[in-house]
Order: sequence, then structure tokens, then C-alpha cells
Amino acid sequence: MSIIVDHQPVGAFQMNAWVCGDSETGDGVLIDAGAEPATLERLIARNNLTIHAILQTHGHLDHAGAVKPMVEAHPDWPVLLHRDELPIWANVASSARAYGLGLLPQPDEPDRFIEDGELLRFGSVEVRVLFLPGHTPGGVAFIIGGHIFVGDTLFMGSVGRTDLPLGDTPTLARSLIKLMEEDDSLVVHSGHGPDTTIGQERQRNPFVQAALRGQVWM
Repeated sequence: MSIIVDHQPVGAFQMNAWVCGDSETGDGVLIDAGAEPATLERLIARNNLTIHAILQTHGHLDHAGAVKPMVEAHPDWPVLLHRDELPIWANVASSARAYGLGLLPQPDEPDRFIEDGELLRFGSVEVRVLFLPGHTPGGVAFIIGGHIFVGDTLFMGSVGRTDLPLGDTPTLARSLIKLMEEDDSLVVHSGHGPDTTIGQERQRNPFVQAALRGQVWM
């Protein structure tokens, strides 16, 4: 499979919305429908992908704010989320109001809950689910070929916040240890900021290094 990976920062928080698919068949997925439905449509169109599902790494408003309008426009696209993320998911609209972002449509309950280690297939695209709680209780990553989409669990040189509701630093540290079990060459696509690799973060990320030493930052 020849993999297409493309992204577009969207919304007030400039969250990286991703598409990933097979250039030969056109099968693809949308990862984190955060904001700006029209921009997401252009992202999909410029890659000539037929989207089979919306995969959500987690449910914070900057990652889920466009789920409702995208599903209304494409009712055949199922939304997939980890069950433990429902408390975050249920507060997308109220969180938007709290941040002064006005009215944001609250997404419906996901069509399907996903589990750690599960293999999903969308046409010719195979996706492995990796459960990585800590930034939120139901955070996951999606591995497609040599690429991993981690949401806000890991960034180049940093990690996701744990001071937001239901975040937990020791849990995130354990997730980082689990994430570092993946191959060093795996390209990391984060919810914000530039790409990196597992190997680079193992060598240079102070939070990852602390977790691997059994230390928890505060």
C-alpha cells in the first residue's frame, strides 16, 4: 500500500486534522475532525480520498468540534472513539462556551467504541489502535503503516497537558513508556506542531526520558 498522509491546522487552537489513506485505492480515514468543516472537505478532496470513518484520538473540543457537521454531511461515516473518553466527549459544546468560542454543535454518541490493540480495516487501510490515557481518560493513537497519529499524548519535545479535567500525569507517564515500545522509525503525527519519530523522542524528549526512568514530573 502506498500511504497518503496529509494534514491541515484548523480552529482557534490550530489543531492538526489528518487524513490517511491508500493512494492506489483511494480508501482513507479522517483523524480528529476538530473544526472548520469546509477546510476538512478541501483536505479530503485534494488527496482524492474516499473516507470510510472518522477516527478520534480523544474528545477535547479542538479535536471534536466539527464532528457533528461532518457526520450530518456524510451520515455513512461512522465515528470511532474509546469508551473511557465519553466524559470528555459529552462536554464538547459546554467547553467551547467556557473558552468563549460561542455555540459549537455537540457531537452525538460515537457509532462504535474501540479497544486497545484492535485492528480496524477500512477498505485497503488497516489501523491498529493503541490505548494511551493520561492527557484524557480515553486517549488513543492510530497506527497505519509506518505512521502513528497520537493526538495530544506526545509532541516534539513535549507531552500533552494533564492539568485539564480528568487528566492524570502518572497515567500519561505509563502511556509514554508503552508508546516507546513501538519501533523507533515510526513517524509521529501529533495534534499540534511538527512531526517527529519515536526514536527522536526517546532520545531527546525530557518527559519521555523521565517516564522511562520511572520518574513522574509535576
